[in-house]
Amino acid sequence: MSRCFEKSNDDYIEVGNIPALNLTGKEITVVAWIMLESTVSEGKILAKWADAGAKFQYLLSTNSGDKCQFAIFNGGTKIAVGTSALLVGVWYHLAGTYDGSNVKIYCNGTLEDSTPETGNIASTTAPVRIGAGSGGLGTENPFDGEIGHTAIWDKPLTAGEVESLANGINPLNIRGESILFYAPLNGQDPEYDLIGGLDLTVNGATVAEEPPIPNSIKAP
Repeated sequence: MSRCFEKSNDDYIEVGNIPALNLTGKEITVVAWIMLESTVSEGKILAKWADAGAKFQYLLSTNSGDKCQFAIFNGGTKIAVGTSALLVGVWYHLAGTYDGSNVKIYCNGTLEDSTPETGNIASTTAPVRIGAGSGGLGTENPFDGEIGHTAIWDKPLTAGEVESLANGINPLNIRGESILFYAPLNGQDPEYDLIGGLDLTVNGATVAEEPPIPNSIKAP
């Protein structure tokens, strides 16, 4: 399953400011399956990022140019931007990684950009959200479309591991000792993080279809 986020309604799912997801080292991976309903502006997919108050840490999103992007903040914002034009009504697997040397963005298992960077990711009190950023009294850059199978690791996955995820391997079977968060977004309320046992607060996002993953999410 997945959840449908309506930009006009400011839909989002609240994960919260969780210590385990406050990643301040030099290693991280963030992934999600997405399908756009429109391509009119930036849409935050999985973010610990608040423009209001400059509370930046990590961000997987689409941009106003209909591309995917992944950003980390280490005193300055460092972004890797995809090259594929994302089309409305098409499912994509997106992954962003940082390994202390490069910020990378993958689309459907293919590396599309790598930006050299070093240094630790900054700490912030911004909550983790799915489908929007946080700031001020509302949401920032809400996503317009469907999101499913969101996950976070405290290590940079390899190109082969990212490709396996894009081919339908269950995140639980990729670097199991390093995965910190996995929310399939399977339609239950509250939604649930299978790793940390977190109940996620659903704010308007409705139950939607499963991404067209071969045999759905499967074991290796």
